Amino acid sequence: MRVGRTLRNKWHLDTLIDVGGMAAVYAATHRNGNRGAVKILHRHRSEDPDIAARFRREGYIANKVSHPNALSVLDDDVDDDGSVFLVMELLEGATLGDRAAEHGGKLPADEVLLMVDQLLDVLAVAHDLGIVHRDVKPDNVLVTADGQVKILDFGIARLAEPSEGEHSGTMAGVPMGSPAFMSPEQARGRWDLVDAQSDVWSVGATMFTLLSGQDVHAADTVPELLAAIFTEPARSLKTVLPEAHASLAEVVDRALRLRLADRWADARAMKAAVRNAYLDIFGSPLPVRVWDVRPGKTISLPEIRQETNRTPPREATTAVPPAASVARSYWRPAALASSVLLAAALSVAAAEGTTISHQAHGAQLAELGEAPARPSLSPATAATAAPIAVPTPAAIPAPVQEVSAPPAARPTFAGSSSAAPVVRARYPSIYDSRR
Repeated sequence: MRVGRTLRNKWHLDTLIDVGGMAAVYAATHRNGNRGAVKILHRHRSEDPDIAARFRREGYIANKVSHPNALSVLDDDVDDDGSVFLVMELLEGATLGDRAAEHGGKLPADEVLLMVDQLLDVLAVAHDLGIVHRDVKPDNVLVTADGQVKILDFGIARLAEPSEGEHSGTMAGVPMGSPAFMSPEQARGRWDLVDAQSDVWSVGATMFTLLSGQDVHAADTVPELLAAIFTEPARSLKTVLPEAHASLAEVVDRALRLRLADRWADARAMKAAVRNAYLDIFGSPLPVRVWDVRPGKTISLPEIRQETNRTPPREATTAVPPAASVARSYWRPAALASSVLLAAALSVAAAEGTTISHQAHGAQLAELGEAPARPSLSPATAATAAPIAVPTPAAIPAPVQEVSAPPAARPTFAGSSSAAPVVRARYPSIYDSRR
């Protein structure tokens, strides 16, 4: 029991979150006040170089993805007793597996589609980087209290460029992952065939289980389950959930095809199908949210578009404003004054152009010995050419004051009676020490 200790004079271990056969996880506080979840590999596990290297590699891969829907690893080090540890961001929420358990083993279609949309987004980025997760399942997908998805456990993820010693964990013919959510090629131990479409299969299996409360293949033992996965076609979602909408069943069924070539081409293709299914089922586009990398900084895309269409911001920024302060005006006194000065400059240019034209015409008449007539202005023209009064700063309207919206309520999922993620425990099994 390490509670009360400080690791490397940095992380004070406050409370124990979970302990298992591989590691123990603690809520901790850094000496600078930041909070984190410290996952400490047991000492006897840390003495195995391959296990220790794979443990550290989990953090490196997660940070390589660098996506708001990926769990961030803040630090890694070795304790004085030789135990390797990782420090992850500390989150409050529940996994999709926990969420389903709280609701009788199943979740409504709208919630599943909303969560899977975010999951496929982060997987698409990982796949672009040559990273295959290889262990997508409900227990590895966290939903925070404000509805943001975080994909967990890159411990058995594969990089396109294998690291030293990686072969020891992925020997040919050795299945690795969670059996019920393994793709057919993983169940066969054919790691040469495992790619981004293997993750697509696992996402389909995750959806199947969350929607129906059942595994894709029914079997009594793990060997029988693995054999069924790579020899038998997956059941259609409609066989266990007859009321499922055809578009929803198509999303899941195609992801679970036995042959790689028959599945969705990639995570983005499946993501597009998820959004189309939501539109077909609920009659409106799937609500999309943009997430700042900082916790709690969220804003819906329709609000961003409304702000952008009104007047663009004065300078580009990658930060997304919090939802509590989206009702703002980008009009500023300087912008108004610039518009007035621009109009004045155009009028002056037009007047100068008229003078130059008359001077050139007079020169031509002089060459012919004729006296040019002085141009006369009609009252209407004279009024137009009158000096433009530029308002003083005091006359410029004051900027519209920012309006702060009330704190956003925890999101609910359209079309269902269930509220968005209920936190079952302050620090749930997302930091499962057995992983």
